[in-house]
Amino acid sequence: MQGNIPLAWFDAVKDIRQQLDCLVYEGFISTTPRHWLKHLPRYLKAINLRLDKIERSVAADKQRQGEVQKHWDRVYAQIGDEPYQPLSPQWETYRWMVEELRVSLFAQELGTSLSVSAKKLDQQAALL
Repeated sequence: MQGNIPLAWFDAVKDIRQQLDCLVYEGFISTTPRHWLKHLPRYLKAINLRLDKIERSVAADKQRQGEVQKHWDRVYAQIGDEPYQPLSPQWETYRWMVEELRVSLFAQELGTSLSVSAKKLDQQAALL
């Protein structure tokens, strides 16, 4: 994601960089719950697949990103620039459900570790 990036990709690249900053940071191995840490390679692969697919359809990427955005905004409001801070169990579940939703939408072929949808995320958000 270096060099000349097409302007149409700007929002996607910004989203991916923010996601990466919250997945891989100094100390992430010790602060990421073990259950979710084992899924990190799949999340990174999903990002690569998203980048491959965006070349074919920026519009489809924007639509999928729109499905994730309100959920990601909730998570980011909690963790911000400190992704290592501990979350309540409900927030932690929600945070990782958002990662699974990203996989479901951008790299469905990789599969998810749990059944996830925007509706299920809304239900989980009601518990927060």
